[in-house]
Amino acid sequence: MPVMPAHASSTAAIPFEQPAAAPMAGSTGGLLVATVLLGAAFVVLWWLRRRGFGGVPATGAAERGGDSRLTVAQRLRLGPTCSAFVVHDGDTRLLIVESRYGVHVSSLSPTEPAP
Repeated sequence: MPVMPAHASSTAAIPFEQPAAAPMAGSTGGLLVATVLLGAAFVVLWWLRRRGFGGVPATGAAERGGDSRLTVAQRLRLGPTCSAFVVHDGDTRLLIVESRYGVHVSSLSPTEPAP
């Protein structure tokens, strides 16, 4: 590597290149795509909520013009993964026990006495 003397100076210009400006259209387009995707996600969540998915109960069938006789009379939490429900379906009463091992359904209707 050649060593230049301290008194020698170069009069040649130093090459300099200006960085290209970032195009605003690219960032605006990305923002538009993100906004559209976020809006679509909210529409899908709203539609799923109306259908009763995601743990949110749907609008009752009676409000939509259907016949809804099934009602939950009582809910009892038996543990962190076990719940019991008393459900009325017209004149029939059911006990539904839900646990991580499955769902058990029993009738709570009184049995007729044996003759």
